Amino acid sequence: MAFLQGLKLPKVHLVGHHSGSAHGMELAAVYPDALLSVALSGPALMTEEEQAAAYKTIGKKWSEVSAVSECL
Repeated sequence: MAFLQGLKLPKVHLVGHHSGSAHGMELAAVYPDALLSVALSGPALMTEEEQAAAYKTIGKKWSEVSAVSECL
């Protein structure tokens, strides 16, 4: 989000592919007022076991969304 804020754009359409779609979903949930829409291609959907394995590898639950948002 710091990158998008640094561009000083009022709102953006966001496109995410694979793991980028997981980040897109999280950005939409956490910053709903900063996005006009989110398009997802090949979302990185994981089971709880796969998330636990990824957590060990990357050090945080990057796909855990902390809020829910509706996108148009």
